[in-house]
Amino acid sequence: MKKLFFSLIIPSLLLVACSPSPEGMGGVDTSDPEIIEALGMVLAIEANCLDSGGSYGSDVCTCSDETYDFNGQQVPLYSLDAEGYCIDPMGIPGGILREEAVDDYLPDGEEPGFNGGVDFLDIDGALIQDEKRAVREEIGTQIDGVVSGIFLPTFAQDELVYVSIAHSPQKEGQSYGVYQYDRGSKALKNLYSEAYSRELFPMAMDGGNLILFHVPIDFSGGMCMNFFQNFESDTVGRLSLDLNDPTELMGYELPVEIAAQGDEKALECTEDLMEG
Repeated sequence: MKKLFFSLIIPSLLLVACSPSPEGMGGVDTSDPEIIEALGMVLAIEANCLDSGGSYGSDVCTCSDETYDFNGQQVPLYSLDAEGYCIDPMGIPGGILREEAVDDYLPDGEEPGFNGGVDFLDIDGALIQDEKRAVREEIGTQIDGVVSGIFLPTFAQDELVYVSIAHSPQKEGQSYGVYQYDRGSKALKNLYSEAYSRELFPMAMDGGNLILFHVPIDFSGGMCMNFFQNFESDTVGRLSLDLNDPTELMGYELPVEIAAQGDEKALECTEDLMEG
């Protein structure tokens, strides 16, 4: 679909550029470069909308109103992104119901980009906590320890999720691991382990890398802290684990736009607390 985006823009630019006068399109000055670009964008957005399962009319894209049941509540399956695609919670156009759209959207050989999972969605936090509680209960029968962090890419009941586990007794020097958990088969697979000297929280995916948030043991960042904001402390930060070769942790910098959104959420939370 990215290819379609450009294939639509270029012909439209040629067509408009050849128009001899502003009257050629109802009085619109089609010799104006900004007008040319805007017309191309409108055509591309319409195509993106239709190609990802939406409907287009009156210059507005409407995504499917499909929902899925989550703890008795109906959660929207699709939302509209800035380029006109109807995306699912993973940020994939057309969602899990249109695999051909995924193939078109992602360039050959590339993995999906940054995915902050359900924690980065603007939905009821109680829903997220209920689902994480369910995962903890599922895993609890398989481990001798405590699940300290959970990354849920979506709310799908058969997906792969990522967890961090502090094994009992929970003290320095004991094993601390990062695991992949298959909610469908209930299989728990260790990806990475180290001596327990800090906390690791799975927080996102970026391509084929799992992004982890590291903090000191017993760290408390306050009620408004979130994984996606900027931090000034050297003891708090983010690390990357290559899922194709999970042998070591590497440093990781959040995309600037994601960190900006994290800062904004932290500020809004602080302001709400002060007003309350």
